[in-house]
Amino acid sequence: MSSKEKKTVRAAVGNKENRIENYVFDLYGTLIDIRTDEEDIWAWKRLALFYRYQGADYKAKELKKAYEKAVQEALRESASENKESLDTAEIRIEEIFRKLYEDKEVEPEEGLVFDTCRMFRIVTTRRIKLFPGVKKSLQGLKDGGARLYLLSNAQRAFTEKELEMFGLEKYFDGIVLSSDRGVKKPGRKFFDYLIETYHLDSARTLMIGDDRRCDIEGAVKAGMDGFFVGQGKQRVRAQHCRKKRSMTEKAEYNRKKTKAEHNRKSIKAECSRKSIKAEHSKKKHKSRAQQGKE
Repeated sequence: MSSKEKKTVRAAVGNKENRIENYVFDLYGTLIDIRTDEEDIWAWKRLALFYRYQGADYKAKELKKAYEKAVQEALRESASENKESLDTAEIRIEEIFRKLYEDKEVEPEEGLVFDTCRMFRIVTTRRIKLFPGVKKSLQGLKDGGARLYLLSNAQRAFTEKELEMFGLEKYFDGIVLSSDRGVKKPGRKFFDYLIETYHLDSARTLMIGDDRRCDIEGAVKAGMDGFFVGQGKQRVRAQHCRKKRSMTEKAEYNRKKTKAEHNRKSIKAECSRKSIKAEHSKKKHKSRAQQGKE
């Protein structure tokens, strides 16, 4: 998050009585700029070669197909176990890569499983870097007395090392990753776990993320405010998303909207009437001028 966006967040906080005390950040697309490509066959060729080095004989397409099947099976199992939809259920990626070894009758040690996870991340990553101003913004919020938390749909097997690589762990008072919980955003349980674990007042907590549905709508349903940070050029035009209006507020909003629309139509009708009148006057004047010449 840039310093400009940080100022916008602060401006959105409100008065001292309702000021934000807790800032909850999404990670990828918000703090870390990342692009991955898990469809690239070259990546699967590299990973298949790594598996063959360990005695698990895979071809690239075979490995990709086996991986996708294992992920779907794990998602269904997680959804059933955690009573979540497939959309909010989460897996542990290390269990997928462990299974791929076992399917080839190879019993991998724990270290090899995590090395395989990170190899997968490396060969599928096309870009990974911090967005400009991230550390300065986080430090500025901490210096102002705020508490910072990370709530990310992420795999610990990848993310732990990436947080360490970019030196981000020290800024957060708490880090919650979806792979540890079996549920992900926008699942309500994921937000509730953060709130309950760290005893947060949701009314004084702001979720900052780049996904309107997962980050913002999920936060609002959990009682937080949301701050949307778009990608690319849209990042500087972030919008502060308040909680849903009450029925009274909705009625007042609709009344004002109807009144504004009525006024707009009245003004348009008046302008049209004056335009017709002016045109008529112009024609009448022109007719008199022609009569005078005759």
